[in-house]
Amino acid sequence: MANIGFNKIDMINVLSAAQDIKQTVNQTLRITGVYTYDDVDKETGEAKTVGAIKCSDGMIFGFTSNTLLECAERIADVLMDGECSEVDIKTISRESKAGRTFYQFIVTDIR
Repeated sequence: MANIGFNKIDMINVLSAAQDIKQTVNQTLRITGVYTYDDVDKETGEAKTVGAIKCSDGMIFGFTSNTLLECAERIADVLMDGECSEVDIKTISRESKAGRTFYQFIVTDIR
């Protein structure tokens, strides 16, 4: 689990105000924070990992995709090393061989 650049207010806003990452397809975002945590789906009782990114403009985007979670953890490692404070990414969508749409982050710059 990671918490880089998210304050207590941001962590609350992940639950109530995070936007869907799907809205950012083909956009470049400047990430200043990454937050991943375990949660339980209230309808199914299933445990799942949830991720969120915080952008330089304060917007927070959430996701549960394993592909995005793995990439977010790596971005958190980059932010945590202290040599940079922002990572620019582009969200892309792709289709699996089975015809399922999935999302990925492409890192375009590290500042």
